[in-house]
Amino acid sequence: MKKINFCPHCGQYISLNSALCLRCGFNIKKYKIRTKLALLSKNKQNILKSKKEIKFNQSNLSRYHKKSIQNKKKHQFLITFSLVIFLIIGVSVVYFTGTFYFSRSRQIKKLAEQVTSNNPQTLSKIIINEKNQPLKYSEILPLTKLYQSSKHEQELMYEKIISVPTSGSIQIIKKGKILGLYPKYKILLKKNRFTLKTNLKKPIFAIDNYILNNNGNLRTVQLYPGKYKIECIGISDHNQKHLKQDLFLSPFEQKQIINFHIKSRNNHKKKLVDPLLDIIKQNDF
Repeated sequence: MKKINFCPHCGQYISLNSALCLRCGFNIKKYKIRTKLALLSKNKQNILKSKKEIKFNQSNLSRYHKKSIQNKKKHQFLITFSLVIFLIIGVSVVYFTGTFYFSRSRQIKKLAEQVTSNNPQTLSKIIINEKNQPLKYSEILPLTKLYQSSKHEQELMYEKIISVPTSGSIQIIKKGKILGLYPKYKILLKKNRFTLKTNLKKPIFAIDNYILNNNGNLRTVQLYPGKYKIECIGISDHNQKHLKQDLFLSPFEQKQIINFHIKSRNNHKKKLVDPLLDIIKQNDF
């Protein structure tokens, strides 16, 4: 506080320690006290105002911080929610696209195209046996030979696969899954059972140059559909005979008996003699 050396009322010069103005009688001492109290009061108000401002600023800062955290959480939630929605939409699109692309009808159509291929490697990828195992090259090759020899069998195979259900030695089954979601279809190929029969003595049968081990005039054989070359070597009228025959084993027709018969000279003579014996007996010669 500045020291007063003039009277605040009349402006008369006064000493620093004067209690009254000698000119107008103004009470300098009371004025100083009032001025000091007013100054103190003003300082107090300023301090209180500063505290309020500080408190207000702290409150605003706290609110701003909370609001900032809330906005950040809200932003993170929106991002997470958007990602989840995007993921759900993406998975749904992929799933329904896969459902269409790997549908049963599309797979069966593709199977029909592949199973009528003349490429054994293509067939080995889609054809399995009754043990759910892929067929060997030697087991598939006869089917390609059948297609090459008979266009009708190739067309019939395509029609049967497309029409579903199939019959005969062919069956479409579920085998595994694609991407762990969609059923995968393959073609089950069964063997055809038939009998080889001959009137040759001591016959030996061979299928595609593979000699059968079992003996006898009747042989029960099981083969996968296809074209085979069957040979039979045996004895007739004390002579060795070598008979050959192409076997067209259709997947949709069951062959029962394959005959390898040859006419015997002895049987022919017997047929000529027998009628004479009957005439002699009838006329008692």
